[in-house]
Amino acid sequence: MAKTIIGLAVFGLIIYIIVMLGLPVYNYHVFKSDLSETSTWDTDVRISDKLFKEKVLKYAEDSSIPISEEDIEVFQDGDERDIAVSWSETVNLFNIYQKTYEYTIDTRGEE
Repeated sequence: MAKTIIGLAVFGLIIYIIVMLGLPVYNYHVFKSDLSETSTWDTDVRISDKLFKEKVLKYAEDSSIPISEEDIEVFQDGDERDIAVSWSETVNLFNIYQKTYEYTIDTRGEE
């Protein structure tokens, strides 16, 4: 019985660690997909950079990405608009292990 409980506790701990370390990576990919879609389809040049950044911040909030308006760069070349975003996120596991993820998304050059 005790062996089963210890086994379940270890299994639960492993699942917890996988989720805690994997969630930021998953959120990064969701956010990158949203940004690629936005830069591809939202090419209305009449939208100001500030409104465009607000839209990006909304996507970041939806994906639990910790960025601010200063982390976002908007580039416009004719009717094409591209986005560059950089941020870091630290995962803390029981104050024993910390993993910092550094992310950069730049839609320039993507098609």
